[in-house]
Amino acid sequence: MGKFYYFSWSAILFVNLLFLTALFAVNSGPKILLNPVSVKESAETKSNISLSADDEDSIPEREYHILLLGLDSRKGDNKPRCDAVHIFSFSPKFNYLLISSIPRGTFLSPETDSTYLANSCSRNGIEYTIGQIEKMSQIKIDAVVKIGFSETLGIFRTLKMPTTSTLQFLRSRQYAIGDNQRSHNQALFIKDMITTHFEEFYNMPQSIKSWLLNTVDTDLTYHQAEYLLQSFYQNGVYKNPDNILLETLPKQSPYVRDLHLPEVEYQPEDKDQSFWQYQQNLVDYQENLILRASNLLKSGKTESARKIIETPFSQKLWLQLENEAERQDLHYRLLEVYSRSIIEKSELNEVLNNYLQEMTAFQNGQYMAKAESLLSAYLPDLRADIESKYTVN
Repeated sequence: MGKFYYFSWSAILFVNLLFLTALFAVNSGPKILLNPVSVKESAETKSNISLSADDEDSIPEREYHILLLGLDSRKGDNKPRCDAVHIFSFSPKFNYLLISSIPRGTFLSPETDSTYLANSCSRNGIEYTIGQIEKMSQIKIDAVVKIGFSETLGIFRTLKMPTTSTLQFLRSRQYAIGDNQRSHNQALFIKDMITTHFEEFYNMPQSIKSWLLNTVDTDLTYHQAEYLLQSFYQNGVYKNPDNILLETLPKQSPYVRDLHLPEVEYQPEDKDQSFWQYQQNLVDYQENLILRASNLLKSGKTESARKIIETPFSQKLWLQLENEAERQDLHYRLLEVYSRSIIEKSELNEVLNNYLQEMTAFQNGQYMAKAESLLSAYLPDLRADIESKYTVN
């Protein structure tokens, strides 16, 4: 069994989004990081500048701050907890990256169960919590990227990286200082991955990079991301570990250690029985979901069908399955049922475009053909829109 190098809990996502960050400036001498307080105050004055290579505000000195949220939610739960919180700060002009990490157990003021950071996302909403993160960190967020458990596993698998073992390491809190060490582990892993794998990522086909960005939930466009990706590549931040600085907010424990994830072997046959039971339960859950939604659609209860399938579909539960045939089959069948529950043409167009983009990127002819049948059967009015972007054979 071949060996694979380490990848972060949200690793490829982090790589995909490194180029979306900034917080640096330089004095008249050698390039150095400004005092964090002065930098953060500067960021407050630039809160509404768009991330666009064509925008007059997109000058090399512009400071970008991108918040990454790793979300943890159960099947069908539309109120996820914030399980990983990292702010990437980067300026295209200078060769530094700052990763500011906030442990999930951090209390936001006032200190109640609802303001425990992870719980705040679930109980008070992500938008409210982002505002609290800005207040606590004194950093004005330019854009947000959200990724769930399913998407993380799917990205790992696509890049032939270990799935379960990597997640176990990067989600572990079995330390005397718990969340603080885990948050630092994640940030250190991102740093390791940047210095060893960034150039690989940069040279990926456009279709794969586009799919990766589309897999996550973000308000960044591909054009904006590509602009910052190129800047990050050109100034060579990834070439020297000393260019990537880590901090824990609001205060780093003096007991935090640098723990690197070593090479690991991906051996699914070694997973215990509970893992395979979970896999089967996940298949059963999705099969039941398809059956229930299909019956509701047959009865003309379109809105009811949408209510039960919308959240699980958005969670991309099929990505958690190890068996490729089951994964592809359930993905398509969930797409088929979900598309029939969508009323708005623009939304339907987006859902099918996303699916066809993925099948095109991975050259999956079998499911491109299935998509052709789906379009013919249910959505003939969308064929011209979609076929202008994708060739369906």
